[in-house]
Amino acid sequence: MLQRVIRDPGGNSLIRVIPELCGPGRTVVNGSVLLVPAGTQAFVALNGQVVGPYWPGRYELMTGVDPFFVRLCNLMTGGEAPVSVTVFFVSTQKTKFMQLGTGLIPFEERRYRLTMEALASCSLAYRITDPLRTLETMVGTYQAVFSDEDLEPCLRQLMLAPLRQNLAVALNRHTIVEFNRSLGAIGTETRGPLAQALAEYGLSLEQFAVTAVNISDEGWARLHELESKEAAGRTQTDLEKDHLERIWGGNLDRRTLAEAMTGLPAHGSSAGEASGGMTAPLAQALLLSQLWPTLQQTVGSMAQTGGPAGTPPLPGRLRQCPCCHGSVSPQAAVCPHCGQPLHTNHGTN
Repeated sequence: MLQRVIRDPGGNSLIRVIPELCGPGRTVVNGSVLLVPAGTQAFVALNGQVVGPYWPGRYELMTGVDPFFVRLCNLMTGGEAPVSVTVFFVSTQKTKFMQLGTGLIPFEERRYRLTMEALASCSLAYRITDPLRTLETMVGTYQAVFSDEDLEPCLRQLMLAPLRQNLAVALNRHTIVEFNRSLGAIGTETRGPLAQALAEYGLSLEQFAVTAVNISDEGWARLHELESKEAAGRTQTDLEKDHLERIWGGNLDRRTLAEAMTGLPAHGSSAGEASGGMTAPLAQALLLSQLWPTLQQTVGSMAQTGGPAGTPPLPGRLRQCPCCHGSVSPQAAVCPHCGQPLHTNHGTN
């Protein structure tokens, strides 16, 4: 088949391709032209090496000025061995919208330091700003002939690797229960690093948003199991603390020794009134009931040993000063508190 005009095949894709321009059964005749429409750049891949760009306009293939055209002329005249020739038409002024699923992204659950996996979906818009860099990256990933069916999967793979990497970093900054209520923050944290990574491929990230983050049922079940085990260890302690806070009016620091041992507030406190009006005698009785076994053991041990040796005698009874009513020794002649002379033959009661 003779190829007289090489033109953009059209379509909504940012990159359109004419594969195997000089393949079996096809050739380019002398006088053929290359037509590049407005807003488009054309590139030619010769055995995996990209040449161009060719800006919008009309190019005669046999001018002998462009190295590609000279080589193509030699190919047609038999002066050079056959090569693989593919022509790409790249739109540089269009924006492409894409829905992209990330696949499994590993992240660390912050509470239990547990490695889990998330599935996220993103919407983004991108534009090709450096077509030569983009095509060099894409063509280098394929050894066989490039076709239209390869374009969309190849662009997705270019974006998917940096997207997964930067989204995993953003997910690690949030707790698992915050994922779907912090989609805007996660998208903002991912967009900047992702835009820098795509710029290395000649792509400009125009818009980006994380639309959902999902955890598998197995992951949730594993997390709930850990939460149940933790809650089981805290339940009894939490219940006891709650009961005490209800009794003591929310302040456990004001308890006395009797209150701490009996669990009942002192008489007259607001917490005691709130707990049902328990009185001090009842609290003392409960305290004595708890202390009585210890007292019995102490008294029993003293009885077996005969009591403490060398029991001191009881002190004499003190007198009272008639002037200041202070306590005075029976042998004192003068009150040590006020200096009042005292009679030693009898005391004043």
